[in-house]
Formats: sequence, C-alpha cells, structure tokens
Amino acid sequence: MWKMIIGQSIYQLAVTLVLHFAGSSIFSYTPDDKDGLQTAVFNTYVWMQIFNMYNNRQLENSINLLEGLSRNWLFICVTLLMMGCQILIIFVGGRVFSVVRLTGTQWAYSLVLGALSILVGFVIRLVPDEPVEWVFDGLGVVWSFILLKLKTFRRRRDDDVGV
Repeated sequence: MWKMIIGQSIYQLAVTLVLHFAGSSIFSYTPDDKDGLQTAVFNTYVWMQIFNMYNNRQLENSINLLEGLSRNWLFICVTLLMMGCQILIIFVGGRVFSVVRLTGTQWAYSLVLGALSILVGFVIRLVPDEPVEWVFDGLGVVWSFILLKLKTFRRRRDDDVGV
C-alpha cells in the first residue's frame, strides 16, 4: 500500500509541477492566459485522481484492475459521478470555479496524463515489496535518530534559557 501511495504521489507531483511551471510552453499559452493554464493543471490533476481510483481498489499486487468491477456498482456510480462533475465544472463552471474552457488538445493531455496513472500503478506493482520495506525501515531509523537529536537539542536549549 505504501509503495503505491508514494509512487503515485511522486508521479502526480511531478506531472503537476511540470504543467504548472512549464505548461505555458507545452500548451503554447501566452503570459496573459494564466487561467487557461491553471484550468489545464486542475483538470489533469482531477483526472489523475479518477484513474488512480482503479489502482487503489485492491490492496494486493494484483495486476487485473478490473477484477470484480462489475459487482461493485457503487464504485462505478461514484466514478461516473466524478467524471460527469469534472466535465461540467470545466464546461460550465466558469467564474464560480475560476476555470475556462479547454481545447481538444488540452483535454487530450489531461486524459492521457490521467490515464498514465494506471500504467504507473502497474509498474509500481511489479516492484517487489521487500526492498521497499527495507528502504522504509531505514528511513524510519534515520527519522527516529533525527527526532531524538532534535528533542535533545530542544531540552538543552530550554535548560539554557531556564524554561
């Protein structure tokens, strides 16, 4: 579960930052069209979340994301509702949501980058759990050491001040 959360977070953060900082050259925006760029970033982010829901339906490393999907009507309804709301927000949200209409190319970028979340999830599932657990265990030890040193430093500082 943790490797999926961290892997998807890295992917989504990278895509969002690239679009935010380099999106004007990717989408050929002028500096005056900041709202269009922000709408494209927002739309892409939401579609990454929608597609990532399929990755997170199962906690184990099962490759078949669609297994049992037809029996989960609530998941299907929620997904369709989210998709419909996102389309409505972009097309008619306007001033209320601070969005502007996107072109077909911008929609294509948003949907493709969103759908890539499924491919990223597939690659993450192929990574064995054990090495990831070792890394997290090591990070936990390092983090504990840092917190211990910080606590010791604070205690000394408070003693010096007389608190």
